[in-house]
Amino acid sequence: MIQDITIFIILAVGAFVMIILAGIAAAIFMRAKTSQHPEKTPKLEMYVKIFDFGMFVIIGFSLVPILVKFLTDAFPQIIKDSPLPQTLQQNAMLIVYFFWIIAAGGLAIAIPAILKSGFFKPEPPERPKPTENPQIKG
Repeated sequence: MIQDITIFIILAVGAFVMIILAGIAAAIFMRAKTSQHPEKTPKLEMYVKIFDFGMFVIIGFSLVPILVKFLTDAFPQIIKDSPLPQTLQQNAMLIVYFFWIIAAGGLAIAIPAILKSGFFKPEPPERPKPTENPQIKG
């Protein structure tokens, strides 16, 4: 049975706030430094992506026990004449561990593909596209 989900709520909300603050800080920093050091912008973007991905994983893993707690507490009111809600409440942490194992397995499969695709590599700065001269049309 899950007694207290406070730590999971703090982790999820804290990670969400950190994503927002990191985005704001990176935007301010990139706007200020782009004119001085444009070569450092792609590296900063890479670090923000890695940080945001980590915070997103923390949010995902923290939401599992929160949702399991809410559902197992709601089931006795929904299903009144069954031993199922009591069984689910008693085994709530096993349910959480099961979902965490599934999520960790998904991450283990996805991370090599993410790395291979270059998601965490710095992106080269965009070059302006050449504009077409309207006077030189054949």
